[in-house]
Amino acid sequence: MIVEPNESNFYMNNEPSSSQKKRMSFFNRFYSKIESMPKLIEKAIVVDKTLSVYFADLQKDVAIVLEELNVEKEKLLKEFDGYLLPAAQEVIDELADDANKLKNTLENSLDNIESISKQDWKEHAKNWAQLYSRLQDHKGLVEKIIIVASHRIRASIHEDIRVINLYQNQSVARMTEEGGESSDIEQRLESAIQEPLKELERELSELKDDQIKKTSIKQTSEWIANLQQKRKEYSDQIFMRIDSIAKEELEDVHYYAGSHTELEEEIRFMEMHELKPLIEQVDNLNWNNEQAVQSVKSHLNELKDHLDQLNIDRLPKVLKSKLNMLDQKIINLIERVK
Repeated sequence: MIVEPNESNFYMNNEPSSSQKKRMSFFNRFYSKIESMPKLIEKAIVVDKTLSVYFADLQKDVAIVLEELNVEKEKLLKEFDGYLLPAAQEVIDELADDANKLKNTLENSLDNIESISKQDWKEHAKNWAQLYSRLQDHKGLVEKIIIVASHRIRASIHEDIRVINLYQNQSVARMTEEGGESSDIEQRLESAIQEPLKELERELSELKDDQIKKTSIKQTSEWIANLQQKRKEYSDQIFMRIDSIAKEELEDVHYYAGSHTELEEEIRFMEMHELKPLIEQVDNLNWNNEQAVQSVKSHLNELKDHLDQLNIDRLPKVLKSKLNMLDQKIINLIERVK
């Protein structure tokens, strides 16, 4: 038979001391704890079972929310095509990522329930409520998709401009290495690409979020398709102009190789041995001598006709410039003797 501990059992003949009483009090509490373990275990099992069921229900609810998200995703994606579809995919994927993060955070909290405060659980509930609200806000999702699409096209235009500037700088460097004048080349390139580049930048400046949000899915899709076409046209124009100028400049640099030597000699001869003497004659011309005046006019017209017969379309820029300068001198001299 088990005899419960008490003071009379331990100290039948003598009055216990204070230390003995203290020790006995501790032992009684210790005894009671051991004795009450079966009841506590029974209660803990019930509580643990309740929590397990509750946790399982929570996880089922999470699975339902995630499944609803997938259903909504498929429905929403069917509303978009073309340039808007990647933006729609991005927005829905972001929502799905947020849902999975909340799921993982909740599961971590369930595994560490002792360290989670009441406020933490409130925060969990609020986050899930916000996620569900975003999922149900069809108008908000569509607006965000349209904004994302506009940001994508904006980034594309920025990239176009960056690549154009890079290509322009590379072209200048290449032509300068070949012997061209960098300042002249830069000026020609900037002048040539100024108009289409401004159009690209203008399109970029019109991409305002507050205006874009007000458009419908159909309007936005058409607008982006149109803008993509303009992007291609402007970029193609710019690259073609850069290449054309680069080709001209390189021809100018290399034309001294001999392919235009004869023409250059002819220009020099006309300037030194034909035009220069005529200029001297005009400077010293007796305007009362009609025969002398007509003779100068005749020579100038012959020189002008000969110059006009030269085909300068396919000549290098430097050579064209020389011919144009010579032509202008002749025209000025003709004006003097009229």
